[in-house]
Amino acid sequence: MSYSNFRTKAIVAIGMAVFLLTACRLTSTSALTATPRSVHPTNTALPTHLPTPTPAPNYTPTPENTPPPTPTPTAPAISIENADQLSLLARAGKGFARQVIYSHDGKLLIVASTVGVFIYDARTLEEVKQIATGAGVTCIAISPDSLTLATGSSDSKVRLWRLTDGTLLRVLEGHQGNIEALAFTSEGQMLASSGGYYTGNKSDNIIRLWRVADGFLLHELAGHTDYVLNLAFTPDNLTLVSGSRDGTFQQWQVGDGKLLRTLWGQGGILAISTDGQTLALSAQNGQVQLRNMSDGKLIRTLSNKTGNIFSLAFSPDNKELAAGWSDAWEATGTNAIQFWQVSDGTLLRSSFSLGGHITSLVFSPDGQRLASRDGWDAQSGIVRLWQVSDATMLHTFSGFNNFIRLTAFSPSGNFLVNESEDGKLHWWRVDAGQVDLLKTLNGDLGGEDALLEDPNFRNPATHDLYKLALAPDGQTLATCDFVKAGRLPSVRLWNLKTGKLIQTLDAKIGSVKRLTVAFAPDGQTLAVSYENSTPGSGNMVKLWRVKDGELLDTLAGLPALSSVLFTPDGRYIAALFGEDGSIRIWQVDSGELFSWEPLI
Repeated sequence: MSYSNFRTKAIVAIGMAVFLLTACRLTSTSALTATPRSVHPTNTALPTHLPTPTPAPNYTPTPENTPPPTPTPTAPAISIENADQLSLLARAGKGFARQVIYSHDGKLLIVASTVGVFIYDARTLEEVKQIATGAGVTCIAISPDSLTLATGSSDSKVRLWRLTDGTLLRVLEGHQGNIEALAFTSEGQMLASSGGYYTGNKSDNIIRLWRVADGFLLHELAGHTDYVLNLAFTPDNLTLVSGSRDGTFQQWQVGDGKLLRTLWGQGGILAISTDGQTLALSAQNGQVQLRNMSDGKLIRTLSNKTGNIFSLAFSPDNKELAAGWSDAWEATGTNAIQFWQVSDGTLLRSSFSLGGHITSLVFSPDGQRLASRDGWDAQSGIVRLWQVSDATMLHTFSGFNNFIRLTAFSPSGNFLVNESEDGKLHWWRVDAGQVDLLKTLNGDLGGEDALLEDPNFRNPATHDLYKLALAPDGQTLATCDFVKAGRLPSVRLWNLKTGKLIQTLDAKIGSVKRLTVAFAPDGQTLAVSYENSTPGSGNMVKLWRVKDGELLDTLAGLPALSSVLFTPDGRYIAALFGEDGSIRIWQVDSGELFSWEPLI
């Protein structure tokens, strides 16, 4: 092939790729205007829930040796050069919670989240303020006068905020990794902080003591061999206790930073009684040790069942100790809040089983309520409020989500679906910068709130959800998942309004390595690509009719696929192949391969 011919072919391929990418952007920001079409000749009627489309100009493929027309200028693509010009238009949800605390006057309940800080009226439970921290918040602490809030973030910085109006007062720098723990002294003049893991799986094992008034670094406490999870001052401000992942608890003399003693336990979870006399520590096999603060001697051990402790909190009158207990390190085990009588170690009551490890507990100043944060692991969570007297749940704070695994926009850009780590699907409407949650679909097995009828939907034990695609009307969802044991593919269509299964598309093929999925612009056809796990056994793209699940066409004998998409008018389908660096374009009605071009 001559250089000029190769250059022409490369221009055609790249021009087509640019056209497709541009078209995708346009369909995500404007109403659909594609002429109705289908692969099957009899499939000419639009579903009744779709708006009547208006005609669009026909798309005519560019001949191989003719340079493509110059694409219509559009907004520049996001790049490193212009990334700083991006601005947030809307936010779906409040991120996932990291920690929850009460203000010392009992008037506010404050939640640390990956998108900032959310502040609630403790009486009405209404949200009264948000603080956009500029970085994901990992932990928080509040000064005794309830005027200053300290936040630790994923950018290794500690920030001090004026709580009344959210003004940033100062930034404390020096740690590495996430900030893991914060604690104010009882008079509010000093703040302790600890860092976490950072580059190369190294850990910041240093505790830093700061003067709050000007951010001056007073002491660096070195002694732990892994990062510190918890910090607490005694009420007299003479002693700081730290709990680390290295399995030790250390008591430090605040005045000069001297290490007083080291106690052994497990998990680094601790709490100090409000009178400063008793130290509660997490120990082996789900036990809690109560020790004398003055000499570290064991008072008694609280033990119910073998397991693990993820949080501890003394009631204001020191009569009860709340513990976040789990029977396993994996969050899918049994998790509950246990309430113990401190005087004799009697287990008083337990909450019902929760969805994840309870990693944050705090009593209200009057001791009547308990706020908790639970999640699938130590970095995600849901915030709940409990009645202490009978361990019943009073309230769940809405908007806080688990990790987001998968996200899909409708082609119109008006709807969004994401899947969180707990297996739930969140269906949102996006309109003029506003994001409204329409429904949350629970994929858990059993339970009265399970909306999805298929018992295998997002069952973590058997199925692995891999891809999501949302139809143009924003009401039909396609999910791709594998049966984990054999990597057998399953493509299903769901009605998002009802959460019910519409169709299961049976490809009748064996083990699959990768799936991709795309809706046609009119929502009537679904393209699914299958990459077989066995090399050389063939990969394919199948076209399905959405309304009845009929297989319309199969494009077989393909190399490994990276992605598949329709042109905006729905007449052509393009696939990008990572194996041979090509883009292939088919005419949908005939299944005829129109173009096969190298990208380089």
